[in-house]
Amino acid sequence: MASVASHLASLGRLGFILAVSVLTFTVGGLVTTKFAVSGPEDRVPEITGLGRDEAMALLEAAGMTLEVDEDRLQVDTVPADHVARQDPVAGTQVKRMRAVRVMLSTGPIVQTVLNLVGDSRQRALIALEQQGIAVDYVASAFDPDVGRDTIMAQSPEPDVMADGQIARPLRLLVSLGAPATYYVMPNLVTRSVAEVRTRIETFGFRVTEGSNRRVHANVPPGTIVAQSPQPGFRIAAGGEIVLQVSR
Repeated sequence: MASVASHLASLGRLGFILAVSVLTFTVGGLVTTKFAVSGPEDRVPEITGLGRDEAMALLEAAGMTLEVDEDRLQVDTVPADHVARQDPVAGTQVKRMRAVRVMLSTGPIVQTVLNLVGDSRQRALIALEQQGIAVDYVASAFDPDVGRDTIMAQSPEPDVMADGQIARPLRLLVSLGAPATYYVMPNLVTRSVAEVRTRIETFGFRVTEGSNRRVHANVPPGTIVAQSPQPGFRIAAGGEIVLQVSR
């Protein structure tokens, strides 16, 4: 009988130990869970614009970790390899050891200045439009050695990086070709159109006879009775002279 009582007492002690162990495990788990859910919180620091290493050090000091996204953002105001975006944003209350996910910047778009000197104005403007480069203004000047509508100069100069590594609007100087030669129109009225036409065309002018020919009293047929440009006016070399002739 004594042996049976002793055996029952041992089983009772074992059951008590197991009950205490289960209770301790349960209470510990509840405390751990409660601490994880309602543990201390910190505000996420501002790391946008910081380099990767600097952002990581700041987060570690705040009890957080850095997680870098594989994708990147193109932000002109943020240098390459610096934080362009963070999640959660600065000031957000988060639990300790929370990971802050960031996207790094690819940096500003860098453009080299196109070499447009020698190109035609039309082709240059098309190339600039395709590159998304604005043209500030286009100036013109005469140059006997450069063909008309050819780019003679540009600012910024070719292959020079613009300020801030972003190409600023271009300024172009376009050739007007050789300057025109001007003559003073002589008085051709009362002269024979046959005689005048030959001499005028020798100088490279284009002669056109008006279509409103009519009979003029005391004026022989083929005589010039009016002209355009009028006497004393300027006319460029190769210009057109219109003559009204009697019939």
